[in-house]
Amino acid sequence: MNYVQSNTKTGAFQVASASDLTGKEGYLVKMTDASGTPKVDVPAAQTDFAQYVVANVLSSTLVEVIPLTAGTQVRLSVSGTAIVSGSKLVGYGGTAAGLAFPWASGAAFISAVAEESAGTALGFVKARPVLSYYT
Repeated sequence: MNYVQSNTKTGAFQVASASDLTGKEGYLVKMTDASGTPKVDVPAAQTDFAQYVVANVLSSTLVEVIPLTAGTQVRLSVSGTAIVSGSKLVGYGGTAAGLAFPWASGAAFISAVAEESAGTALGFVKARPVLSYYT
């Protein structure tokens, strides 16, 4: 067997942040390219593909992120909007960018599906990454 994916790493990794993400553990973020330097930041539009979760904020310019991976559950910070188990989740909701929102018309990418219900109070919801393009 020729398994080409041997000797590879999985899990969280450290990356620079394009903005201060202090207090944003559990937020969905996207990867950006700042003059050839990879950085993460909260989504700026419904069409942004948020495929990482902030696991730990190490400083105002450095974070540890977890890539959304099928088959691995994550806990996402919720927007304050009630989330029902089975809801498709996206990472953009205007002024609360990066928080998990139930999918709404206009959102192009679905980051995860809620595995449990969450009330309107800010908190976390267990979710299963799906990384789907929706039209």
